[in-house]
Amino acid sequence: MYWVAALIRRSWCASGACPTYSSAVRCSVLRLVGMCLAFLVTSFMNRFRSASSGPPWGRITAFIFLPLLLLLVAAGFFAAAQGIPAATLFRDTTAVLDAPLYVGALSLVALFLWAATAAICFFTAVLLWRHPGGNNERTFFLAAGLLTSVLLLDDAFLFHESIAPDDLGIPDSAVLAAYAIAAVGLFWGHRRAVWNSAYSILGVALAFLAASAGIDLMIDHEVVSPALLAQAPGLEYYLEDGAKLFGIAGWGAYFGWTGYECLAKRISRPSAMEAAETGRIAFVRNGTQHASSESQSRAL
Repeated sequence: MYWVAALIRRSWCASGACPTYSSAVRCSVLRLVGMCLAFLVTSFMNRFRSASSGPPWGRITAFIFLPLLLLLVAAGFFAAAQGIPAATLFRDTTAVLDAPLYVGALSLVALFLWAATAAICFFTAVLLWRHPGGNNERTFFLAAGLLTSVLLLDDAFLFHESIAPDDLGIPDSAVLAAYAIAAVGLFWGHRRAVWNSAYSILGVALAFLAASAGIDLMIDHEVVSPALLAQAPGLEYYLEDGAKLFGIAGWGAYFGWTGYECLAKRISRPSAMEAAETGRIAFVRNGTQHASSESQSRAL
């Protein structure tokens, strides 16, 4: 692995793109790159070398360990380029800022709910993929998982509140409108699956999320008088973030319950192939029993 790191370092500096970092930082970053490449090569060689039964290490490496390694490599380059310590990226926010543990606690609860809902959607889509029929339901949960993941990243990194308007010049209202259009397209494109589900839970969740977005826009554009909000400190957070928290919880409850119903229906009802196989086995057993009874009667 060290010769890989040395080769990368030599080619990087020879191209003139090597920044003026300290040698310790460069050695650490490039050593991490070499270790990542060596691990990937070793993993894929072992995957193709071994065909024994067991956990699917090839897919686990490709879809879990590989993205994490690439994330670590990107974090190392980012920390070196920005000149920030690695502890700033790895440690908790409260530890870095030396803040009390309750700082951002309710925001973390919202992120947990987003992540749980995305996991439920993806897991349900994978399980439905293993059962024939129900293409509309599979794509519904897959698209819902993707949209939930986008909303999770937006909420975690303050995309529509900070990155889009400050760094990209995109108004937050445009980002919220794009999310609303994506949600409408999701539910309209899979309206049959929505109609057959507990859509009342979805309606309550969307109402809370819409109320939260509306309160956010009204506060940002000073539709609500700042003097009125000053008379009740913290009221806007209780209204906006409280409505968002209820909306996320309802969003998760809807997809959790709908996924449970779809899986229970699919798993309890055998597929056509399973039914045909069961009928064939029963036919063979009946034929064997009939032949055995005839042979016994002849012997008598």
